[in-house]
Parts: sequence; C-alpha cells; structure tokens
Amino acid sequence: MKIKDIKITNHKNLWLVPFLFIVGYSVASFIDNWPLTWLATWAFGLSGLYAVYGWPQTKQLFQPMHKPYLKKLVCLYLLMMIAVGVVTSFMSSGLGMKAEQHVLIESDPESFSFATFAGLITYLENLVSATGEEALMASVLLPIYSGLKSKKLGLAVTLLVGSVLFGLMHVFVYDFNLVSCIAVAIMRIFLTLAWFKTDSLRGGIYLHLFQDGLVIGLTMLLNTFM
Repeated sequence: MKIKDIKITNHKNLWLVPFLFIVGYSVASFIDNWPLTWLATWAFGLSGLYAVYGWPQTKQLFQPMHKPYLKKLVCLYLLMMIAVGVVTSFMSSGLGMKAEQHVLIESDPESFSFATFAGLITYLENLVSATGEEALMASVLLPIYSGLKSKKLGLAVTLLVGSVLFGLMHVFVYDFNLVSCIAVAIMRIFLTLAWFKTDSLRGGIYLHLFQDGLVIGLTMLLNTFM
C-alpha cells in the first residue's frame, strides 16, 4: 500500500486526533517525573492513527520502505541540511539572530552525558521519544492529506501544516528562540516528505533517528569530556 492511497475508515473518531495529539505532546514535553514519559509520543501517536485508520492500515504505514530508499533518504537528508544551513546562516549573519541549545540539555548538562549509565539511558529515551514524534505528527497530518481530494494540494497543505506545527511544538524546547524553531520547522518538511518518498513512516523515523542521534550524541560527548 502506498501512503497516498490510505483511506480514513473511522470519520467519527476524527475528533480524537487533536485531543490525543495535545495530550501526547503535553505529557512528553512537560511531565518529567513519570517513568514512561519517553513513550508518550509513540503511545498517543499510534492511538490517533488507530482511531482514524484502524489497525490494518496503521500497521501498513510502518511497512518496509520501497527501494531505492537509501538513495532517497540520503538525498532528503542532504537537502534538509542545506536548507536549514542557508536559512539559519542568513538569520544569524543577516539578522543577527542566534540559535539556542535544547533547554533541558542547557539546564542540566550532567544528565546529558555519557559519563554515567543514567546518561546513556537518557540518550536512548530521548531517541525513542523523538522517533515517536513521527507517529504523533502522522496522526494529525495524514488525516489532512487523506481528507483532501487533490493529492497535490493535500501534500502541500500537509507539508505546510506539519512545518508550522512542528516549529510550534519546539517553542518551549528552545526557549522561544526563533532561529531554532524555524530550523526544526524546515526539517519537518523533509521528514514528512520521507514518508511519501519511501511509502512508509519508517522513512521519517530513520531520518529523525539519525539527525537527533547525531546532534544529541555529539552534545553529550562534549558534555562528557568538558
């Protein structure tokens, strides 16, 4: 099954999607003392997809990617980095704005370090939560795409809404820093495109995993040896 062919099977459950999204985002972003908070994005994202598409289609959304998926993902990643680099460089040099580090990493660098076993667990939990954002975003964006008759319009609206929403989701994460929020908003465009180019949510998950794994991992390495 191609993602473009997915059909909404439970229209009466569409009202659940924004509710589950808001709850999932809130739990993942603002509740730190629950032991399974890092699973919130996956739990509520999958719940939203199941509510609208049912289990068979939800399972198909995570099917193996269509070849040549590696070439597609590499191209998308390079284009994503170029786009982010150009925009953030312009905002930094031309407008005098600077990007900010993740609030949690900046406020508690010792927890984001490979010096302890707890630091390694923190790293893995952050990666699980980050990749779960793909399921959470898909629960909102795919119904928009499915609900529009024109697939070209549907894709354009999906990319636009996803970009704006993803940027807003990171407002608190980056302490209202415009450059950082615009950077992740641009990334969202390519992460969403990866779903459609590979006909699987795995495309976005793997890109997201690589990007966050690299950025958070390098940051934690620096914290370890500083």
